[in-house]
Amino acid sequence: MALFGIPDSFKVAGFHIRDVQNSEATPTLDDVTYAIEMMSPSIHGALRFCGLFIVGIAAQITIHESSPMFFGVFHLLPVSWLATRILVLLGVQAELVTRHLAQGFCRLDLSGVHYAVTHECTGIIAVFILAAAVMAYPVALRERARGLLLAIPAVTLFGVLRLVILGIVAQARPLWIEVFHVYIMELVTIAFAMFVFIYWVEEAHGRDRH
Repeated sequence: MALFGIPDSFKVAGFHIRDVQNSEATPTLDDVTYAIEMMSPSIHGALRFCGLFIVGIAAQITIHESSPMFFGVFHLLPVSWLATRILVLLGVQAELVTRHLAQGFCRLDLSGVHYAVTHECTGIIAVFILAAAVMAYPVALRERARGLLLAIPAVTLFGVLRLVILGIVAQARPLWIEVFHVYIMELVTIAFAMFVFIYWVEEAHGRDRH
């Protein structure tokens, strides 16, 4: 399968590059130069993706830092509130205190233990990373729009699930909360974001083929 414009195989001076090791022919300098020229579109595509991805991440972080209350009201608060409602339905004694929202966090009270729920706890960094990757990927604009409509709600809802899991762990095994919060749930969040991105890429290319 071709990626970033790399063909599955291509000929250089009358033989396939991937068959060079099995051939008695010795590549010349012209062969190598031609191979590099054939690969340059793929290198350009990869560099373009990386550049746009970094710009996208930087732009979103800048907007987030300059508008903390906006993200508090429209992301941190709804994610924390929904997670708290689910915890209560599951029988966990949970209460959300929102008076610290202007300071960038909500307080989740679990059986007398207080936890500060920040933006990082809701997985918003994964939202930024996935959104930047979707916008940087070389597909049609409508496919990017579909990607954002898939990625942002999916990772946001996963952020709710993440808080629910952390709340259950904090209630049942308080000593495990640090390991789950810092390591396990971070890895699971990254894996989920990668799954969503790969799924969207496959769907986008599938629609292009049809």
